Formats: sequence, C-alpha cells, structure tokens
Amino acid sequence: MALYIPLRFETVEDSLFARPIGPNADGLQANGFYPQNASSVDAAVGVERSAGGDLVLKDGVLGSRTLSQLANPAGIGASVNLSGTSTGSEVTTGVYRDASGNLVFKDAVAGARALSGEAWILVSVWANGFSDWAGSEWNPTSYCKDVAGNVHLRIAVKGSATSAMGVRIFQMPAGYRPAAATCPLFAAVAYGFSWQNFAVVGIQPNGDVRIESSAFAITAGNCHVGYFVYRGEQ
Repeated sequence: MALYIPLRFETVEDSLFARPIGPNADGLQANGFYPQNASSVDAAVGVERSAGGDLVLKDGVLGSRTLSQLANPAGIGASVNLSGTSTGSEVTTGVYRDASGNLVFKDAVAGARALSGEAWILVSVWANGFSDWAGSEWNPTSYCKDVAGNVHLRIAVKGSATSAMGVRIFQMPAGYRPAAATCPLFAAVAYGFSWQNFAVVGIQPNGDVRIESSAFAITAGNCHVGYFVYRGEQ
C-alpha cells in the first residue's frame, strides 16, 4: 500500500511548490522516511530531511532531489522572490514579484512575462472635443492588457459641439491596438437624460476609438459607456 505524506507549508513561497510527496511519490519501492537531520546514506529510496532541513526524495535512478528540484524537474535553476522589491536581475529562471507588486515569470528564452495583469491606464489625450464623462457612476476611461495578450478597454465618454460620429475619440497606443489589422466592433450603451439605447463603438487598426453609430446625438449631456475585450497586437 502506498504511503503519502502531505506537507504543510506556512509561507506563500512554499505554497508555490506544494505537492503530495512521500516514500512512494514517484511510484517507487520506498524503504524509508527519515524526518530529522538524516544523512544521505540513510535511505536508498525514499524521503529524508537533510541536515540543513530540506526535504529530499531519493531513488535509484536520479539520486537525490530536493523539493525545489521536484517542482522544477528540468533542473533549470528556478528561483523565487516574492518580496515585492525585486527588479528581476537576480532571477535567471523563476518567479518574482516586481517593485509594482506584479508577479513575473522569467526564463532564458522568452525573458520576463507578467503573471498578473497590468494596472488600468487612464486615457489622457482626447480628440475632436471628446472627454471622459468624469462621473462617479462610471469607471474612468482606461485600458490594460491581461497575461493572455487581450486588451481590456472601458469607456465612459461625452462629446461637445465639435464632436461627431465616426471620428477619433482617442487613440490606443502601439501594443494595445487590434491584432492582425482587424477592426472590431462592439455594442455599447448610450445614455441620455432619462433614456438608454444602443450604440456601436469601433477600434480601428491604427488604434482610433470611434462611435460608429448611436441612437443619441454626441453631446456633453449624453454619455456613451462600454467594456470591450479584444486580441491586442503583440
């Protein structure tokens, strides 16, 4: 009968590598578990705790492997820094939390990649008399990119006497424009003084965000609201 010994981890760092591990964790015929300060000669196949306090799995094929090596069987020297002060320079391959609090995975092939999405970026440059609605009932017009490369865009905009349909409201910067020169169209909501209706918002390949059509006029008193997700250029 296989014996599994669940491990209890007390820190966030340890929980990243949590897995059941025991004398038969890899389907081997184990012959020992030595919980305290075992030497490498105590177990031929099994789990032992080294003199330094590390849990070690031994077998007759790969020899001794520490817990971190079990989490990283390729043996690529992964490391973890979750302190929130890392710049990533000390991590060759592994996970770290950068100074902004974002989790980042880094390897020698693709470099650093965020594991958590970006913070919202406020739109600050407007065109053709448009501006943010700036009301407490809606989130400010802003955008971000998630870890899968999808762009999230939320708008709450109003126009002016110089505004019109089919013209630029603002422009998404490079990296946040639609992928493959597409022009996605989205349903939005147009709010008048006491009425609501539909509108269509488009995002051009050059990043221009436009109200393509609306049941209401583009004025300072009407608000156009929407939340859109599309594949961003890489």
